[in-house]
Amino acid sequence: MDRLSFFKHGLGRIMETAQSIIGLGQAVNTFTEVVDEALSEIKSDMGLHLPTLDALVYENAEQALRELSQAGYTAIEVGSYFFGKVHYKTPEEFRALADKYGLKITSAHVHHLYELPAAQSEEANEGEGDELTNEAQTTEQENEAAAVEAKGAKTQESTNPNDEWWKEAIRAHKILGCKYITMQRMPEQMTRQDAELYAEYFNRIGELASQEGMRFQFHPTSEILETKIDGESLLDIIMAGCDAEKVWLQIDTLECLMANVDCLSLLQKYEGRVLTMHLHDRGTAGESGEIDFEKLISKAIKLKVEELYIEVNSFSLPPMNCVERSINYMLSLPSVRY
Repeated sequence: MDRLSFFKHGLGRIMETAQSIIGLGQAVNTFTEVVDEALSEIKSDMGLHLPTLDALVYENAEQALRELSQAGYTAIEVGSYFFGKVHYKTPEEFRALADKYGLKITSAHVHHLYELPAAQSEEANEGEGDELTNEAQTTEQENEAAAVEAKGAKTQESTNPNDEWWKEAIRAHKILGCKYITMQRMPEQMTRQDAELYAEYFNRIGELASQEGMRFQFHPTSEILETKIDGESLLDIIMAGCDAEKVWLQIDTLECLMANVDCLSLLQKYEGRVLTMHLHDRGTAGESGEIDFEKLISKAIKLKVEELYIEVNSFSLPPMNCVERSINYMLSLPSVRY
């Protein structure tokens, strides 16, 4: 549907409904409810990063998802996975609720810092210091690698705590219907060796995700974007060690702003490796005036970024109001498709 037809269709439905209500002399609050119902038929290709509404989802997940659908959202990115549950429900329960209100669960934020295998951890504790990448640990990793090779890859797989954790998490999110698995959380004060280790770790997660028909993304924070080692950003160090067929990026507009990194340039630099974006402002989308969302979305579409998710973390109004205002702002931009 083109832009003009889109608005004509929605406005026509609202006006017809309003005339019938006025004729019946119904109260103003009833009018508001029916307008919301009419608006629910207006759909964009815009998603929401669901942790934006985490408290509301916890209190009443069904109401939160219903209101998102009514506001015009068609997709959600989940981001609360603990002990096999997603936003406090089993994957089956949450998928059923999303399906009920026509919301596709396309992506998930999942976090699990690299965990040393037990044997390596014990040896590391015997060495000097407890940093992730000291000389003693490097030697032990080499010894462990040799031992694993002798015992066979099957033994390594069965004793790798990271593999086991991710396999379970990926299975849970496959039930939801996710296309993307995303990791954002990283250790503090990373060294170059840490960055290189995480590149290898990401490759393994990407391999496990691909086995279930999903793709793995890294969501760099402002700290990752702005921290440099010998003039090279941590993001560039990590991505240089990542297999382009196993690891992709999710770019966040606010993280770029906070790191004083040009988001357009970053999109261009990693063309073909950015699958999704967070449209993220200091508050409600468009409120700060510091981010040119029109230009960014236009560029993202040109570079074939697949999904766009609104994120709000600072609220000048109740969270659901901010979420509604954010999508209304995005729908007003010429670059947004319907």
